[in-house]
Amino acid sequence: MSSDCPLLTLRDTLTFRENQSEITEAAYDGLLASTRFSFLLQTISDKTISGQSRHMAAILGRRLLVNDYTVAFEQLPPETKNAAKQQLLVGLIHEPEQPMRKKMADLIAELVRAQFGERSLQPSTASAQTARRGHACPVEAASKNGDHEELPDTQADIFARARPSPPKHAQKAISSAIQSDPDDDTLLKALVDVADAAHKYLRPYLAATLDICYKILRNEELADPQRHLALEVIITLAENIPAAVRKSSNIVESLVGTLLKMMTEMDEETDWKQRYAGLMAISACSEGSSKLMETMLGSVLEAVVPRLADPHPRVRYAACNSVGQMASDFGPKLQKAHHTLVLPALVQVLDDAVPRVQANAGAALVNFCEKVPQHILVNYLDGLVNKLEQIMNSKFQEMVQHGRKLVLTQIVTTVASVADASEKKFLPYYDRFMPILKYIMENAVHKDLRLLRGKTIECISLIGLAVGKEKFIHDVGPVMNLLMATQIQNDTDAAGDDDDPQASYMISAWARICKLLGRDFESYLPVVMPQVLKSACIKPEICILDNDEADTVESDVDWQVVKLGEDRNYAIRTSGLEDKATACQMLVCYAREMKESFAPYCQQVLEIMVPLLDFYFNDEVRSAAAECLPYLLGSLKARQPDAVVQAWTRVHKSLLRAVTNEPERDVVADHLLSLAGCIEAVGKTYITNEQLTEIRGLLDHLFHEHFEKSDERLAKRQDEDYDEIEEERLLTEKDEDEYVLSKMCDVVHAVFVVFGQEALPFFQQLLVFCVKLLEPNRPWSDLQWGICLWDDVIEFGGTQSWQYHQFFLPTFVQAVQHQQPDVRQAAIYGIGVAAINGGPEYNTILPDFVAPLIQIIEAPDSKSEDNNLCTENAISTLTKIMKYRPDCLPPSVGGVDTLLPRWLDWLPVWDDAVETEHVYGYLCDLIEANNSIILGPDNANLPRIVKAIAEAMSTGGLSDATEDSKPKSVPASGDHPQQNGFPPDQKLSAYQRCVYILRHIQSNSSLVEACVSQLNDEQRKAVSVALMNK
Repeated sequence: MSSDCPLLTLRDTLTFRENQSEITEAAYDGLLASTRFSFLLQTISDKTISGQSRHMAAILGRRLLVNDYTVAFEQLPPETKNAAKQQLLVGLIHEPEQPMRKKMADLIAELVRAQFGERSLQPSTASAQTARRGHACPVEAASKNGDHEELPDTQADIFARARPSPPKHAQKAISSAIQSDPDDDTLLKALVDVADAAHKYLRPYLAATLDICYKILRNEELADPQRHLALEVIITLAENIPAAVRKSSNIVESLVGTLLKMMTEMDEETDWKQRYAGLMAISACSEGSSKLMETMLGSVLEAVVPRLADPHPRVRYAACNSVGQMASDFGPKLQKAHHTLVLPALVQVLDDAVPRVQANAGAALVNFCEKVPQHILVNYLDGLVNKLEQIMNSKFQEMVQHGRKLVLTQIVTTVASVADASEKKFLPYYDRFMPILKYIMENAVHKDLRLLRGKTIECISLIGLAVGKEKFIHDVGPVMNLLMATQIQNDTDAAGDDDDPQASYMISAWARICKLLGRDFESYLPVVMPQVLKSACIKPEICILDNDEADTVESDVDWQVVKLGEDRNYAIRTSGLEDKATACQMLVCYAREMKESFAPYCQQVLEIMVPLLDFYFNDEVRSAAAECLPYLLGSLKARQPDAVVQAWTRVHKSLLRAVTNEPERDVVADHLLSLAGCIEAVGKTYITNEQLTEIRGLLDHLFHEHFEKSDERLAKRQDEDYDEIEEERLLTEKDEDEYVLSKMCDVVHAVFVVFGQEALPFFQQLLVFCVKLLEPNRPWSDLQWGICLWDDVIEFGGTQSWQYHQFFLPTFVQAVQHQQPDVRQAAIYGIGVAAINGGPEYNTILPDFVAPLIQIIEAPDSKSEDNNLCTENAISTLTKIMKYRPDCLPPSVGGVDTLLPRWLDWLPVWDDAVETEHVYGYLCDLIEANNSIILGPDNANLPRIVKAIAEAMSTGGLSDATEDSKPKSVPASGDHPQQNGFPPDQKLSAYQRCVYILRHIQSNSSLVEACVSQLNDEQRKAVSVALMNK
């Protein structure tokens, strides 16, 4: 074969002639790798060939070097390689076409990476032509972007010669480039590339680089592309070397000030495009630099909000976008501090004459409502709901008459968001929206209306969840019938569309209705489950792309591109992943709410969920998979106990592996919480010694990791780039580690709950870590969780826990008066469980804690938001001492009878359901025993007692739901024979016993008025509801 033939074949391949494509591609593939590069180089150098073919030859040449450098180039004779290098450099310098120059520069850069240190491949950065200098930059960047710790001598010489005054040369080069051709942005684009790929090289000259770019940004005579590229250089450097950029505080502050000034000057700008661009820039800064903007949020809003009334619709659209972005990024601070400025302005834009602006205002309201405190939203609810109702009705008519549905679809979503945020406060508006929503759901059956119908389904379910079962129950039947009819139709439709947007909304709606109906939802499961399981099994769509293909795909919002190497990327379709995550979360809801009724589906769901623990494409999927497992095992244990061993064995192994391999700390915590739940769900019978040993080994590994990460943070605080922002990042990392530590403690707690005293050998092997957590130099969060571990030892180890007292008692003594309420609470709880479960040895130390506990309870700020939970734990702990260890009250306090009047003054308590159960259980004990001190002369204390009970009921501290919160490790306060006519054989919760007491008082008309008159409306309502329940 002559040289002309393969070259002709190659050219045919590169021009993609359809009638020859298969033949020519096969011919190209048939060439030896060692000859392909030469032919590609001939094509690149031959200017008589079409530009398309030369471009493709450069791309193929770069790919060839990436994929098979050794065969394609390294094995060529030295003289051939030298000639190829010279030919490439000469071609780059004399190439007239800018796109081709860039592709040639990329090809040379790839060769530089492969032949690191080849001085012969350095193009001249001192070329007289700006564009030539610009295309030399990627090659320099490539030489700095290798994995080599040291540069070869030749390369080091180049940079050594460049370093004496690069800022001066850079400034001169950029200035001359802009002066010679203000529209040529080649050099700035190259600087962006260098800032991204070789930022460490620019670091010694960071101040000068930032200064140059900032001057360009401020130069209003330059075209916007140049100014935007200068800003991009600054942003790229901030992303790659953030600590160093933060130290250039003057530039950063000036930059933000400049952007804000540009915003405030928009009123004077006659060109709407400038105002639009400024608003979109604020949106981008809000999303990417929220910490920096937070200090000037008020000023930014004062500049942005007036643009909601701008004469040009696109500016109004951008203003809505900016306000919505800030409401999301700065919530709830923005909502709390600036609601009077933002919310009324957004409501006004809902009347805009331009549909897209109307819709975007509705979308901004959704963002605002997501983080608005309910007590703030309630003040605007009437006006907001009236406006939404008005627009929904008018846009519904517009859709019927003209088919326009954009605004109606968004308003439905906005109503759903308002209902979700206002919850029960939305009850008065329910009947104004539900009829039209049901009508849309029933009649919007055309394919073009599926998104509207899906949003309507979402809105109906969110309103139902907001107002509650009692109100929604009358509509839930028709709604579920419509949903089931839709699902059955989709299942039987052979031409069903997998991209039907209704599917994900229906899945979420079913879960919300399931949450409302509880086990009454069981009859709907056969229709609901197939679609949910189908969505949970969605496989990710993944493509492997080169850089050129990736550039095209990145503009598609449904795909996410991740870089794998120099010319390799993978793209994954995110919309399918979102549907998969939603379906997995719905399965969690079904398994949790349906309990043993979900057992028929447990095996099938386990087959789906266990592999998803390793589904690294989406964090939410992995977390949902882990969360579901305890509920599935619990259902199996209740209905199919024979299947538990196999299921638990698989779950145990998979969870331990997933924890070890998981890259995200918050997902590690989710996996550990799942492991703890699984241990409690299956119980002692199904957990083997080998499995316990493996769990202990995992905890051993995680404890080592926890202390190592803590040491690493200490080291980073000594780094040269350490500053307050780095400290903030370290604190975030510390918070993540603390969260993981808390879930590790949950696992230990679960083992104690299941095995009781038999768990002490398991704990013994973790003893060294539990002692280390209590060391004085540890962070207070370590101290808190270390104390929690020792609380479990006392609570479940019982009398055997005293053998460890020298490890934890000195810490408890100090922790009771620690400045952090969480630490105090942990220690106080431990004292309380010692009073209940500890052996007689604890009688020697319990008296020492009574006075400090009373001091905590009676401190002036004891009922503050920060201290109340700790205070109520102290009340509960003293209650336990009074009930179970009355002899441990010191003489300075007196006996139980002396302390009871003070104890009654400490009520009510409500913050902690478990501790509330203890306190009110003891109160019931005293009342049922007709204790004269508690009841007072002639029952004079009953109004105070009723008020304490009513307050606990109105705040939720006492409710029929607290039956599930009764402590499992201590005798229930209602276990003893009851007096005064209470059932002697029934174990009652404190709530039930309090209801009996209230009914007894209700039967005495002379007492009722005195007790009820001093209750507020909320307390009266709570008491009334309690008395009406059977």
